[in-house]
Amino acid sequence: MTTLRIVAKMTLAGQEVRNVFYVAGGDATHENAQDICDAIAGVYEDNWMPAATTNLGLYGFDVKELDDPENPTIEYLPTGGAVAGEVTGDLAPTQIAALVSFKSVTAPPNRKRTYLPGLAEGAFDGDALLNNTVRAAMVSWADAMLDLATTTSLAIAFVIARIEPTTQVLVGSNILTQYLLSIVPATQRRRRIGRGI
Repeated sequence: MTTLRIVAKMTLAGQEVRNVFYVAGGDATHENAQDICDAIAGVYEDNWMPAATTNLGLYGFDVKELDDPENPTIEYLPTGGAVAGEVTGDLAPTQIAALVSFKSVTAPPNRKRTYLPGLAEGAFDGDALLNNTVRAAMVSWADAMLDLATTTSLAIAFVIARIEPTTQVLVGSNILTQYLLSIVPATQRRRRIGRGI
């Protein structure tokens, strides 16, 4: 079984933004990476971008097979082209995001957080929580990520992986099976304008 690290490359208000994913299985190889990347781009386009600001765009992926640290990282572009958010209006502060926490009911590594960028000012309800439109987009996005194998018809699974930091050797991985949404807006200081990725 092989494991791919897939880095979704986006821009938000001219700043670079990244979401990192791991996909494992017999078909998690560079030979299938374009199809996997296209599926992930479709997950964003169909599920997250309708709730995201027009200031957000997903334009590419960096993919690395983790089973050998010497494997190169290869860039893939979505076959259908870049995908962009659809909500007009003012952009919320770029360090505010929607947080989806994935989990595997097993021993560590078993947790992964993804901060979905690109909230517009209208993304909040009267209690300053994420509104129902954004919540629904988070649910559909998370469901689709967990269902990548069905979308691609490949022998793959959405996983959490542990990498040894000094050698970059893959230590282990577990299939993610559940998720939890945070309706409270999450923050990442490194996404402040000017801070970079």
